[in-house]
Amino acid sequence: MEQNKHEEEEVCCSDYNNKLPPLSAKYPWFVVQNLENLTHQLFSTLHDPLLKHHVESLSCPGNLVSVQTVTKHLKFLTEIVKADLASKTLTSAAEEIFKYEVLIIATGSTVFRLDDFSIEGADSKNIFYLREIQDADKLVEAIQNKKDGKALVVGGGYIGLELNAALIINNFHVSMVYPEPWCMPRFFTADMAAFYEGYYTKKGVNIIKGTVAAGFISDENGEVKQVKLKDGRVEDADIVVVGVGAKPLINLFRGQVKEEKGGIKVYLHF
Repeated sequence: MEQNKHEEEEVCCSDYNNKLPPLSAKYPWFVVQNLENLTHQLFSTLHDPLLKHHVESLSCPGNLVSVQTVTKHLKFLTEIVKADLASKTLTSAAEEIFKYEVLIIATGSTVFRLDDFSIEGADSKNIFYLREIQDADKLVEAIQNKKDGKALVVGGGYIGLELNAALIINNFHVSMVYPEPWCMPRFFTADMAAFYEGYYTKKGVNIIKGTVAAGFISDENGEVKQVKLKDGRVEDADIVVVGVGAKPLINLFRGQVKEEKGGIKVYLHF
């Protein structure tokens, strides 16, 4: 009887906000003890050749994960639009109700946008963010359309450094602006950062530290042309790419959980 109870359970893999997960996490990795029993159902549900490649190439030692419950249904492409933690129910966009005993919140995050800070002209065309696969596609298209142009990267973190390299390789004149005293301050010491900043400078990147983007000037077509910095300088730009961090997606749970620093407060030993 216990086995039948488990077989009737459903697992809902939510397509939160109807978006794909970020970049490298586009295709889920399923680690189960008996992967073969699940493979056919996954393929017939998603019809995704790239997912099939990932699942088939996944090495899954038998002692890596012990799965005691083989579920009867996996719900893909299901958007959850309401969560009621008091009644322990989730509601999908199709008005399907899912009851649970334990809820794992894994809704991911989204980028900070300059619109969040009410920056003038932040809605201009050719201002890009890099989070989803679609974002990368749009950026590539802009790079192809603005060959040998000028680009400004907002942010001195990992995304910013990677984008600088990509833009330089594509023959752009690149400037990078960030408020910190050196790049990637959470990971690099001043000496480490000095090495990378020197390397990027030799490759042609114009590094502007200690200030932030304060506004954008666009042309008659709404395309960004200049970036106003907080220190008064103005930089020309055909493309602006912003990488200033991410924030948790917790809209479903607002008012039902304790929040701290933009996220959900959890127990100390979580």
